Amino acid sequence: MYLLLPTDETFYLRAAEDRLSTEQNVVAQKSLLTLLANTVTKQGDAAIMRFAADSTRSGEARAYAHTIIDATHKMSTAPLIGTSLKSYATLKSDQRQLFGRVSDEALSDWYTLRIKLRHKGSQ
Repeated sequence: MYLLLPTDETFYLRAAEDRLSTEQNVVAQKSLLTLLANTVTKQGDAAIMRFAADSTRSGEARAYAHTIIDATHKMSTAPLIGTSLKSYATLKSDQRQLFGRVSDEALSDWYTLRIKLRHKGSQ
């Protein structure tokens, strides 16, 4: 995921969705769901919603999808200290630059950036 997030989602988002639709391993499903959530895109969010609603999927993986949905909602409504005036596109550009450095600080900064992106709304 750390290698994919600095790139444009068009390179991998559809492939991740397709893989999720056929993947049978619960651990792999959870990894794909996490990747889709971290794209902070409408397409990724929709794929998670579809998975969570699919009764043919394992209960464990569906529960994980619901956990992501709940966390996404909390991020979208969490109070922010200092609202970001940056656009969604600018925040996505910041994300790509952020993952250009490999550090614990980058991961911490990513958490805050994800909340800002969720406040802007998935696009």
